[in-house]
Amino acid sequence: MNAHVLIKRMILIGWIGLLLPGSQAQAITYSFTEIARAPLYPAPGDFTDFPTAPSINSRGVVAFNAQSVVSEGIYRGTGGLVTTIVDSIRDGFLDIEAASAINAAGQVAFKGLKATGFGVFRGDGTTTTTIADAMDGFAFGVSSGYPGINARGTVSFAGHDFSYGLFTGSGGAVTAVYRNGAYGLAYGPNDPAINDAGEISFLMNAGAGSQGVAHGSGGPPVIVGSGYSLLSHPSIDPSGRVAFRAGSFGAPFDAIWTGLGPASATVLANISGPFSGFPFEAAASSTTAAFLADLDAGGRGLFTGPDVTAHKVLTAGESLFGDTVLGLPSLNRNAVNGAGQIAFLARLTSGDLVVVRATPERTRSMISPVVVPEPGPAAIVLLGIACVAAVHGSPAGRCDNWPSRNPARM
Repeated sequence: MNAHVLIKRMILIGWIGLLLPGSQAQAITYSFTEIARAPLYPAPGDFTDFPTAPSINSRGVVAFNAQSVVSEGIYRGTGGLVTTIVDSIRDGFLDIEAASAINAAGQVAFKGLKATGFGVFRGDGTTTTTIADAMDGFAFGVSSGYPGINARGTVSFAGHDFSYGLFTGSGGAVTAVYRNGAYGLAYGPNDPAINDAGEISFLMNAGAGSQGVAHGSGGPPVIVGSGYSLLSHPSIDPSGRVAFRAGSFGAPFDAIWTGLGPASATVLANISGPFSGFPFEAAASSTTAAFLADLDAGGRGLFTGPDVTAHKVLTAGESLFGDTVLGLPSLNRNAVNGAGQIAFLARLTSGDLVVVRATPERTRSMISPVVVPEPGPAAIVLLGIACVAAVHGSPAGRCDNWPSRNPARM
């Protein structure tokens, strides 16, 4: 077949794809990068555990909390050598809770314990900055969890000074974004996330024993959804869209939700299909939402939507780094970036625990179960024109590239 004929047949195929939509769905394939490993039988210098799930920034740099035989720390990496952000012995910490968020500059927000008490900190591998701690009059208890960070290095956190509130800070004076009772709402417990516009996402008491999810920057908050009996701490993307898992009354964590405007929360996935539950927080970026789900058929998987085939990233039982995935222990709400990369933990059948980055590579065609509809008159005319163009110059002198209307044969 010469180039002229090939081009004409490609035009024909293009028209068919445009005029007969719905015959195929698209799924994404992923490549996987090992960021760090905690072997079942660690040697001196090896990591021994990853207590919390990793986070990722817009450049694909992954931050994670790790333990070794002698210390605990927070690290970042892209595969290969890792950079130490904070080390418990070197930097005088008695406990380091999590690498809960990392920004594009490689700064990590975390909560830690020093001899003077708990505090919220920001580290970049060279300098550790105190955002707020007991010396500033802050108390951090069970109602104040993991902090967030944005591109400007502003850290969001929950805590008590003279009252419970949601705060932001960069190393100087902190700002109380919302305090209990503001706008008639209660705000605890919370792990507020923050986006580059300075908006935070948080939980609120919606009354009558129910909870809600909102975002805002100090003015009247935008209540995305309310009336839930259980909620996980929401993520927030650059536009203000939040993602969270929730339970209705009597059904714990039965759905993953997303939303942007007032009362806009919609279900991304729930237990009415192949999923039986959602054990960890949902993550969201400007392009991608990600979540872990337990399956009715058994096992657990990492997904980006409700279709277990088209939206699958990885499931237990699949191959990974020459081993097999035994389980997927947890997920961070800051686990996905705008490029669709996802950071997560995987337990392998060898007993090793690995920090992994998934990178979307390409789409693969998935045959749709629906029958392609009969094309209308305009479509038939255009297809006929395209066919004539393909026949003209075809060695066989015929149009033999028409698609089957039976999806099973496509």
